[in-house]
Amino acid sequence: MIKFIFCISLILYSSLLFSQRFISRSGSRIRNAVTHYYVKHRYHTIFQETDNTLTFLIRDTSVLPRDSIYHFDGNGKCDTEINRMGCEKCYTTALQKVFNHKYYGWMPLRGNAWIARYHWHMSLESSAPGDPYTSVIKRVRLSKDEFRDLVNAK
Repeated sequence: MIKFIFCISLILYSSLLFSQRFISRSGSRIRNAVTHYYVKHRYHTIFQETDNTLTFLIRDTSVLPRDSIYHFDGNGKCDTEINRMGCEKCYTTALQKVFNHKYYGWMPLRGNAWIARYHWHMSLESSAPGDPYTSVIKRVRLSKDEFRDLVNAK
């Protein structure tokens, strides 16, 4: 029963933070949203900030470890979101929630890569060899022709 409750809480946590909604947002907006969530659920978190990154590391005994890293461009807007999870089930459930969000219209490309509808300017890559349970969502700038070629090349 404890494992079930643990998995449900991690999946709910994952659906909030493992998503495309932080791309193109400011660092302060992301910091406030994530910090509010951690405080509300009383997770022990390690927070690190540099000029162009925010890193949140969950190291709490009540949930599996999780890392969320946000990178920012020269204008202070998030251009990359990296998520590393501690278990396969949590990872696949969270990834499925991203794809179930039909608003973004994720389309498969090759292997473990997807691209959102053109006007969202986002790509997603998942679990590279040697880095299990990791996803990277990036802001991409493609012309409509480049986007069409990429989607048609799959």
